[in-house]
Amino acid sequence: MRTFVLAVGIVFAASACAPGGPVVWSGPTRPGPEIVVGGQSTSESTVLGQLYKLTLQGHGYDASLKLNLGSLNIVAPALESGEVGITPAYTGAAVAFFSKNEVQPTSDGDEVYALLTKLLANTGVVAFASSSAQNKNGFAVTQKEAEAKSLKTIGDLEPFAPQWTLGGPPTCPKFDSCLPGLEKVYGIQFKDFKDLDFSGPLTISALLGDQIQVAVIFTTSPSIVTENFVLLEDTKNMLAAQNAVPLASRRISEAYGKDFEDVLNALSKTLTTDDLIAMNTAVEVDLDDPDEVAYRYLIDKGLLPKTPSSMAPSPSR
Repeated sequence: MRTFVLAVGIVFAASACAPGGPVVWSGPTRPGPEIVVGGQSTSESTVLGQLYKLTLQGHGYDASLKLNLGSLNIVAPALESGEVGITPAYTGAAVAFFSKNEVQPTSDGDEVYALLTKLLANTGVVAFASSSAQNKNGFAVTQKEAEAKSLKTIGDLEPFAPQWTLGGPPTCPKFDSCLPGLEKVYGIQFKDFKDLDFSGPLTISALLGDQIQVAVIFTTSPSIVTENFVLLEDTKNMLAAQNAVPLASRRISEAYGKDFEDVLNALSKTLTTDDLIAMNTAVEVDLDDPDEVAYRYLIDKGLLPKTPSSMAPSPSR
């Protein structure tokens, strides 16, 4: 095992004998209820969950991670009761959920966050500080196509769209953030739409193979780096802000006080879209363990207590 001993006597351990060893924590905890970090099964939700869990553990909180809990439909009641202490979410989607789709989130991140905090004011859920990291729909082309056609913005697609096919998830024709919005906001009409997947291998393969010329790609997709896809700028603010934000149980938050929030706010203040792309790439492409990816990030950004030089990690068998 390779053991990481932190300045406050907290210990993280990661296997040095074989890849895939988890980062395991042991050490003193603050008095108070266990904090269950709830997440979904996606790699990004797992990475964010690990970031929250390890950050809390590193500062002495009793935190654990449970994945595959489902959408906010399932997680929100668990946050209200305290069964789940915190979960990663996205501001625009959270506004839509907690307003029962009566409030339409805008592209302004600060405005959407303010809407979210207002919606949560009389609930058992509280939104901690949101990050600048956003995972939302984007429209991407290959670098070759971008250079050949001088494509930089979504609006630049207008003269080419009548001869081109857009590819994306089956929900694209139904939502204003996709086909209807392109037509209504940008006046863009594609020759055809190809029903593929949610920013996954079918969409990526189709764009690389020229079966589609424009793809709906999540803005934190590793393909932006690995395939050099060019995300087109949304100059008319069609796409709602989707900043990563920790949603916490008000019961748990009040039980621990302001420091609990401050610890996670420091993480949100640091986290960027490029950070999420890099971590998603490490997990999905390099097949690194999400907990090790999260741990490396937290150490690199100084978000865990510093390891004294005399106690630097060293492998042992």
